[in-house]
Amino acid sequence: MSKIIFICHPWRGNGKSHKDANYPELTKKICAYLAKNTNDIPLSTGLYLNQFLDDDIEDERNLGIKLGRELMEKCDEVYSYEMHDISQGMKGDLEFAEYLGKPIKRFDKYPWE
Repeated sequence: MSKIIFICHPWRGNGKSHKDANYPELTKKICAYLAKNTNDIPLSTGLYLNQFLDDDIEDERNLGIKLGRELMEKCDEVYSYEMHDISQGMKGDLEFAEYLGKPIKRFDKYPWE
């Protein structure tokens, strides 16, 4: 059976908006690579929740974080992509994953490298 992998990756980095960075595109590439090359199911809550929530609106960002953590509870593992440093959002997600006792795999390069 496939594992569900929570993808932890910067969404807006140090900028004020994800629109200032190419992190969403990089996150899509990570998910596509894992979907095509493993038996696992990658889940990026940033990609999913930002389809209908606006990360630039604080209340919606906070709702997205809450919903994302609820989804993390359903995941089997957390993959943390740290080649661009650990953003504040990632830090919170990793702390929550540790609280849940989720296995965390940390990467300093993209899976296709």
